[in-house]
Amino acid sequence: KQASEHINDVYGLPAGRLEAGEKEIAAAIRELKEETGLTTQESNLVKLDITYENTIERKTGIKSFKTTAYLCTKYSGELVSGEETEPVWVNLPDLQNLNLIEIARTIISDALEQKI
Repeated sequence: KQASEHINDVYGLPAGRLEAGEKEIAAAIRELKEETGLTTQESNLVKLDITYENTIERKTGIKSFKTTAYLCTKYSGELVSGEETEPVWVNLPDLQNLNLIEIARTIISDALEQKI
């Protein structure tokens, strides 16, 4: 595994930066695959109505991001660890017990409120 900027033992959501010329929804599909091993297609993603502005603590310092979030309604495959991540399934009631980055907690709450 390569060296990661991520803080150890902190949970988040699949996320990443856009590649040159890449559309947001294509990046969401790519990041889901890279970070979890799961695959999906555009028709299974619902864009949340909010663009999030947030900061995340990294090993290299505080980083600021704008985040567009998508709710994945259907996927295939099995969880597979990536270069920087080790994905896990978590039941919603158990989220309160995790060391979860705040923006992930907010995005999950907003997705649940959309009742999709």
